[in-house]
Amino acid sequence: MGRLTSIEVLSCLVLLAGAILDHVSTRIALSLPYTYETNAFVVMLISKGLWVHFECLVVAAGIAFPLLVTHLKRGSVYRAVLAFPLALGTARLVASFWNLSVIYNVLRVIS
Repeated sequence: MGRLTSIEVLSCLVLLAGAILDHVSTRIALSLPYTYETNAFVVMLISKGLWVHFECLVVAAGIAFPLLVTHLKRGSVYRAVLAFPLALGTARLVASFWNLSVIYNVLRVIS
């Protein structure tokens, strides 16, 4: 395996940051009154105590699969697989910003 390129590092960091911020902001939001989780899958994972495990699995697969593909298959066409962790991480960052707006609005209402 060769060294990681800057785009590989960036895609992994975006995915990791998005997952962590989304998870933490969701936990904070769920601790506040008048808030609830609307994603039925996440509700099921939380109720079974599997939410953290599933999050770790998603992040690990989201990092490992693209890096494995880009390092085993040489060529610029295979580097396009790095768009997946970038897209997933960006979506999770957007979700965390939504959570932060919910937290802000709930705290504003209850204070």
